[in-house]
Amino acid sequence: MEHVSKNPIGRPARIALCLGLLNAAVFAGVDDGQTRLKWDANGEADLDCYAVYRATESGGPYQKINPTPVRNNEYLDTQLNTDLTYYYVVTALDHQGNESPYSSEVATMPVPASSSEETLPTLFADAGADQDVQTSKLTTLDATASTDTAGLDLVGFLWTQLEGPYVELSDDTSSAPTFVAPVAEEDVLLSFQVTVWNSSLESDVSVPVFVTVHNDWPIPKPQVRVVEPGIPEGTELVNNQVGIDRTIILDGSTSFDPDGKVMAYFWVREDAGPAMELTDDVAAITQGVTPSVDRPMTFTYALYVWDENGAMSSEKIEFVVSPGAPLAKAGPDQTVDTGSLVFLDSSQSSDVDGEIVERMWIQIAGALAPLDDDSATVASFIAPDTTEEILLTFALFVFDDAMNSGSDTVNVTVRPGAVEEMNQAPVAEAGPSIKTKGQLRVTLDGSESYDLDNDLLSYRWRQTQGDPVILNDEDQAVAYFTAPYADDKITLIFELTVSDGVDSHSDKVTVVVLPGRPMAR
Repeated sequence: MEHVSKNPIGRPARIALCLGLLNAAVFAGVDDGQTRLKWDANGEADLDCYAVYRATESGGPYQKINPTPVRNNEYLDTQLNTDLTYYYVVTALDHQGNESPYSSEVATMPVPASSSEETLPTLFADAGADQDVQTSKLTTLDATASTDTAGLDLVGFLWTQLEGPYVELSDDTSSAPTFVAPVAEEDVLLSFQVTVWNSSLESDVSVPVFVTVHNDWPIPKPQVRVVEPGIPEGTELVNNQVGIDRTIILDGSTSFDPDGKVMAYFWVREDAGPAMELTDDVAAITQGVTPSVDRPMTFTYALYVWDENGAMSSEKIEFVVSPGAPLAKAGPDQTVDTGSLVFLDSSQSSDVDGEIVERMWIQIAGALAPLDDDSATVASFIAPDTTEEILLTFALFVFDDAMNSGSDTVNVTVRPGAVEEMNQAPVAEAGPSIKTKGQLRVTLDGSESYDLDNDLLSYRWRQTQGDPVILNDEDQAVAYFTAPYADDKITLIFELTVSDGVDSHSDKVTVVVLPGRPMAR
C-alpha cells in the first residue's frame, strides 16, 4: 500500500490510484460531518461499477460502505464523526465481478461547517487569447500565462476540446500543444479549456479560449450522371454503376469558394483502366463515353479547382463501368465457430440495365454444409462439427431479366470447438437522433452496441429511408456520410445490424437534414 501523507483538514487530497483496471486519482473534500470522494473515471469497455471502502486506521482493515454499486466516479459519505480521521480506498469491478486491487489511500477528517476556514484560491489557469486562423494552418494553444500566486510550481496541464469539429492535439498534457486547423466549407468555431495542477495537486480550470477557423480555399463538388433517352442533363447512377457505351457527365459546376469564386477547373483520370476521352478536361461540366470492359471496373477522376488567389483544392469521384452482366456480391469472408448459424448475404448484388430475377448458391469446397434455401437472397446453414479449422467456399450466381449472369465466391472459416448450449443475442445501439445541415459530414456511431457473452461483433449499416446517400465504413461500428443539400427538411433513417456469429439484432437512428447550408459562427 502506497504511503499517504496527511493533508490539512478541510483541504482536498489527490492520491494516485493503483487499480489495474484504471489509473486515476481520488479527491476527498470535507464538509460538515461528511466526506465527498471523487476520482477520474475509468475508460475501459468492461467496467461495471466501483466500490468504496473506509477504515479508521491507515492501511485498514477496510469495510465496504456503499450499499449499492457506484456507477459514477464520486461518492458522498455522511453522518461521520468530526473528531476522527477516516481512510478511504476505491476499487473497480468489471461485468464478470472481477475486482481490482485497492487504490492508494486518501485520508480526511470531517469538520463542523462553523470551524472550516475559507481559503482563497492561489492557482489560476489561463488558456490564452482567442485566435483567428486559416484552414490547414498549424495552430498553437498557449497556457503558459497560468500562474500560482503562492509561488507553487505548475506540475500538470490537460487540454479539453469543448466545441467544433474534432482536432487532434500534438500533446494534450503540454502547456502549449499544437493542432492543424480543419478544412471546412464555412468559418467554424473551436473552443478549448485547460486544467492546471500545482505541486500541491490543487487544480483550476480555465475559461474557454475560442479559435475561429476561416476558409480561404475553394471547395470542389464533383458529381457524375448518365445521359438517358430524353434526359440530356443526365440522371444519377444506380448503385454508382453504369454500362458500357453510355454517355457520362462529370459535373463540377456546384464547386464554390466561401470567400470568392472558382476561376479554373481540371479533371484528371487517376486509375489505370481503359481510356475514356473527355470532351473538355478544363471545363466545369464535361462528358465521356464509357469504354468496353470485360468485367466491372472502377473509374476514378479527381476534380481540381482554383480560386482568384491561386488557392487550389481537389476531390475525387468514382463510378463502376459494368459490361452489362449483373454484378454478384456474395458478401465478405467470415470466420465462425462450430455449430454457429451462418448467413450468406447477396443483397448487395445489382444490375445496371435491368433487374436480378434469380439467385443460386452452390457449395464448391469444404465439408458439407447444407443450405436452408439455395435460391434465397440471404441463405443460411449450420457450421459443421470439426476438430480442426476448416474452410468452406460457396459460389453465388445471379441472373438478370435478359438471362445474363454474374458470379462471386465467399469463404467461411469454421473454427473447432463445442457448440455453446445457449447464446445471448447482441444488442445494437445505433445512437441518438441527429440533426444536421446539408454538405456536412454525419457520423453514425454504433460503438455502444454490446454482447453479454463478450462475443466479437460484426456490424452492418444500411439506409432504409430518405434520399440515398453514400455510406462509408458501412461494415464498421462507426460509419459516416455527407448529408445531402436540402431545400426543405428531409428525414433519413439508417439501420444498424450487429451479429455475434449466432444471433443478430438491429436498431435504427433518424437523421434530420435541415434546409440551407451551415451558418458561419
